[in-house]
Amino acid sequence: MSRNKLFLLLWLSGVVVVGWFAFYTHAHSTNCGGNNAAGNQAQSIAMIARWAVIEEPDHPFQFSTASPQRREELEKLARSHWACRARFLVSTLPLTEPADLPRRIIVVCDTPFRNVPKQWFQAPPTHAAAYSDGTSGLISVAEFAALDRSKFVFLDELYPPTSKGGK
Repeated sequence: MSRNKLFLLLWLSGVVVVGWFAFYTHAHSTNCGGNNAAGNQAQSIAMIARWAVIEEPDHPFQFSTASPQRREELEKLARSHWACRARFLVSTLPLTEPADLPRRIIVVCDTPFRNVPKQWFQAPPTHAAAYSDGTSGLISVAEFAALDRSKFVFLDELYPPTSKGGK
């Protein structure tokens, strides 16, 4: 085999390998599930709490003492089929109106995901969180580790999903 043919064969092999890698890393990655799902779920849980405070501003909201209607809504959100291994921690502290200041985390996903923000290579692991002011975002693994988790409880332990309402 001549040197030119060997070079061409190696070059084509390299192109195939690089092409396969590019296809595999982007065709099999998605923003569905992971932190997208966990973020939406955390924000939905937080909005139930915020709405309860808006409806009854004289009564602080606590996840553990939610009304039957709110319990049913929270039960449905306790787990997510889009982020099936994730669980959500909710604050045990009361939520009041106006929005608690300073802003604090009231819902956080216990599982870090790497799919958001989408990058060429994997993003660093982050946890989805929702705040007392109604906003949501991502926190680092270090920020999650620094949370005082004695002030949180798993939502699915407060309100276990049932076949009737849970996912």
